Amino acid sequence: MKPKLSPFGILQEQDIQWILDQGIKRELAVGDILIKEGSYIHNLFIILEGTLSVFVSQQSEADRENPDQEIARITQGEIVGEISFLDKLPTSATVKSFENSVVLSLSWQQLSSKLNYDLGFASRFYQSLCILLAERMRKITFLLVSRKVLSNPPLRKVLFVFGILDDIDIDWILATGKLLQYSPGTVLLQQGETVESLYILLEGKLAVFLEIIENEVKIIKEVAQLPQGEIVGEMSFVETGKASATVKASAISLLLAIPQQKLRTKLENDMGFASRFYRAITVVITDRLRERMISRGYRNVAYIQSQSVSETMEDEDELNLDTLENTALAATRFNWLLKQVRNSY
Repeated sequence: MKPKLSPFGILQEQDIQWILDQGIKRELAVGDILIKEGSYIHNLFIILEGTLSVFVSQQSEADRENPDQEIARITQGEIVGEISFLDKLPTSATVKSFENSVVLSLSWQQLSSKLNYDLGFASRFYQSLCILLAERMRKITFLLVSRKVLSNPPLRKVLFVFGILDDIDIDWILATGKLLQYSPGTVLLQQGETVESLYILLEGKLAVFLEIIENEVKIIKEVAQLPQGEIVGEMSFVETGKASATVKASAISLLLAIPQQKLRTKLENDMGFASRFYRAITVVITDRLRERMISRGYRNVAYIQSQSVSETMEDEDELNLDTLENTALAATRFNWLLKQVRNSY
């Protein structure tokens, strides 16, 4: 009987069989370290038996006597090392065996090769990671807001997404999307309600509000301002279908709305697009998760990044192509899209 791989419910039977055939089983005794924070790893790990504990180091004076804090326990069927696989940065946590456990080690090289030549597998694999990471993202965001720990936004989502999609994908987005203009105060998304489209913010600014319980009182708190180049609604698309926050226009804003139903049809019928799209969203969420770990005050030795593009370009009409070398292609595509929209608007 095959072990249940809980994050990979979307995978087909042959996908799971390939993972089991390629993976190498490894036994861990209580206290054995599978991953050390700040190290480079080259494998994805799936827990077949037992439980693992996840620890992060802390940097505050109060925590010097207890420098490592357990933040999670992961059990049979779950995965470890997926964030480093996606962004190729050193690990942001230490993972130890809480009890005698067995893990399946899957080589990044083998996995990357499979993802490159099997687009159907790639689509299902990245979609599975999207769902897993979106759930983790929701949890840590609510935790940060409740503890009043906020931070500056990392790289704009469009730079990740447009850097991974092909030109033909961008053409489809432009042809499918509907231009919408919102005046200040207009609600784009309402927390807890169904999201009908995925939105790209072409011009203007959006404000994000989160409803939380504080001292047994329900309050609404502004948690972020989104500038030009942000993408809204991707979390609900890959996970629950419901908005995780309320989003309003805080200035006159122009958005390109891609209807979710049309997007789902495209993903079902075009495996190449699906693999690129889901990979792009996993990279977006991965970047957010690492940034949230920094916000919690943990000493994440892995996170090394240049100044936020959002900070350097907040008041510009176009994205600066020289800010980060590896975002030049994405910025070029976004600026091309923006010019096409402006010419037709």
